[in-house]
Amino acid sequence: DQASALSALSGIESSSRSAMREMRQLLGVLAGSDLGDGVAPSPGLEDLPSLVDNVRSAGLSVTWETDVDPALVPAQTQLCVYRVTQEALTNCVKHVPGSVVAVSLLGDAGAGPGGLRLRVESTAGRPVLSAHRAADHTSVGVAGIRARVRSAGGTAVVGATEQGWLVDARLPLAPEAR
Repeated sequence: DQASALSALSGIESSSRSAMREMRQLLGVLAGSDLGDGVAPSPGLEDLPSLVDNVRSAGLSVTWETDVDPALVPAQTQLCVYRVTQEALTNCVKHVPGSVVAVSLLGDAGAGPGGLRLRVESTAGRPVLSAHRAADHTSVGVAGIRARVRSAGGTAVVGATEQGWLVDARLPLAPEAR
């Protein structure tokens, strides 16, 4: 239907603009140039409700829950949580249309003092992947999620469940010294 397609394209446009803005920032840092005024900050926890809304507009039923105060979370950890959530939700849109997705970011003592636990779980969708592809946990997106979480000092479990797909990441607020 045309309205759903336009809504989904709007969400894609918003995500694309954000990615381009961040790419320009990265290139500026690599080139050693001053980023100057007008460069938007990297996305963080306060941007997650907007991300969830964009995915809802693409036709997924998404719930969002958090008990985390963004002011207590370092910018690098916020960016990690945002990007992992973005990748997990993008995978739901692409691979399990019509799914019901629960996104939660809660405090987690198991991830260290003041740690965080991010869960993105999809259920009840219509898989568009073959069983072989769904069982392949080495895709670029999954590997990217694991690497991003690991670089922030955390751990991630990513894979199929009985009813869908789960990304379960545990992150410390302060990465361990290496």
